[in-house]
Amino acid sequence: MSLYADRHHLSSLERSHRDDFMITRDKFYFQYFSSFNIKNIKKCIQILPQTCLIKYPHHFRTHGVHIDIVWITGRDLKKDLASTTELGFFKALKKEGHEINVFSPTENNNNNDTYEHFDFKKIRIKGLETLSGGYFLNRKLKKSEIVKDCDVILIDWRFVANVNKIVNKLKIPWYIIDRGPPVYDTLLTKIHKKIWKRAWKIADKNANGGFVVSKRHEYLIRKIKVNLPIKDLSAGIDSNDFHNNEHKDISKHINFVYSGRLDKNRGMEKLIQFSKIMSNLSLPSKLHIMGEGDYEEKIKKEAKKNKSLLFHGRLDKEKVYDIMKISHFGIMPMPNSEIWPTSSPIKLIEYIASGMLVIGEMHAGNMVDEKDGGWSLLIHGNEWPDKSIDKIEEIMEHNIFMKLSKEAKSKSKELDWDNITKEMLKFIKIN
Repeated sequence: MSLYADRHHLSSLERSHRDDFMITRDKFYFQYFSSFNIKNIKKCIQILPQTCLIKYPHHFRTHGVHIDIVWITGRDLKKDLASTTELGFFKALKKEGHEINVFSPTENNNNNDTYEHFDFKKIRIKGLETLSGGYFLNRKLKKSEIVKDCDVILIDWRFVANVNKIVNKLKIPWYIIDRGPPVYDTLLTKIHKKIWKRAWKIADKNANGGFVVSKRHEYLIRKIKVNLPIKDLSAGIDSNDFHNNEHKDISKHINFVYSGRLDKNRGMEKLIQFSKIMSNLSLPSKLHIMGEGDYEEKIKKEAKKNKSLLFHGRLDKEKVYDIMKISHFGIMPMPNSEIWPTSSPIKLIEYIASGMLVIGEMHAGNMVDEKDGGWSLLIHGNEWPDKSIDKIEEIMEHNIFMKLSKEAKSKSKELDWDNITKEMLKFIKIN
C-alpha cells in the first residue's frame, strides 16, 4: 500500500482500520478520528484540487505497510568502492519487505534478487560523467512507468537538477540523497560545488526532505540557507559479514590496514610517514594498503623500498574483509580540513566490526560519535602519526588489546544497516 495516495488511488484506503488520518493540501486540513468510511473521504476529495495528497500519519503507516521505492544514484554499483553504502541500504530495505527500483549507470547489472535495476548511460570521462549521466537519466525517466507508480523517490544530489521537473509533475514525495559533497580542490570540483549547492536549493523548495551522513554535514548545508527537514544517516555494515571473526593474536606481530581511495587529499603522505616509523614498535609489523587513486604510484614505489608496506591495489569486498580479519589496527588518515570532518567513512565501521582499534588524526569525520571508547586512539593532527606509536605501545604494555577489540565489535553492532535503514524509514514516514 502506498504511503501517499492521490484521488486516483482511493482503493488503497478501502480497508478496516480505526486509526485517524489527515488530508492535506497546503493549509487546508480535514481531520477524521476513529471511525471513518470511504464515502466521507470521497466527498471531501471532491472539494479539494486535483493535485491533493492524502498523507497517512506515522502510526497508520507502520502496520505492515510496504512501499515501492525508486532510488537514483550516480555510482557504479559494481566498480565504485563507495557503492557499498547503497548496496547496504538496498539489502536492508528488501529485508523490511519493500520494493527497490534502482536507476544507476551500472552496466550488465540484472542478476540480483535484491532490487530491480534500470541502467542509464554516462560518458566515462572525468568532468562529463555527471552532466552526461543527468542527460541520459532524464530521457530514461520520461519513458519509465516504474517512476510513475512508485511511492517514494530518492535522488542523488548530482541529478536533482536534471530530474526535478519530472518528479514534481508526478506529485510523488522525493528526497535528496547526499553521501558527501565534492572534496577535490580543482576547477572541476568548483563546478561540481555549484551543482551541489543548486541541488540543495532545488530540494529546499520541492523535496520532502534530505539525507546526509553526519551532523557536521548537515551544518555545512544549513550554511547555504537550506531549511528542508534533514536526517543524518551514518555509514553502516552488514553484521553478518563479520560474525565469524576470530580473536586476534597480537603477541607476535601487528597488522595495520588502510582501505579506501588513495588520493593525496586523504592524508596519504602521513600514511607513508607512518609506514616508515612502524619499525619503532616493539613487535614486527606490516601495513596493508588497499585501494586506488591519484597517490597510487607513489605508494607502489614506497612499497618496493619498504618491505613492511604491502600494496594490494583494488580488491573485491571479500578479500578486503579477509585482510581486515587478521589485522589489529585500522588507519583513518583523512585530515581535519573543510570536508573530512563532515564525512562518515564506511571503512571506520568495517574496522571496528573486524575488531580493530583505530588510529589516525582526531576530528569528527574519523569518529563514530562522541562516545567512542578506548578502541579509538585518534590524536591531534600535529601529533599524528608520531605519537600513535606511543599509544600502541601503551596498549601492548597493559595487555588490553583484546578487551578494546571486543568493545569495538560491540559498538559496530549499533551501526548495522538494518538499524540505519529503520531510521531512514521513520524519517520518510513523518516528512
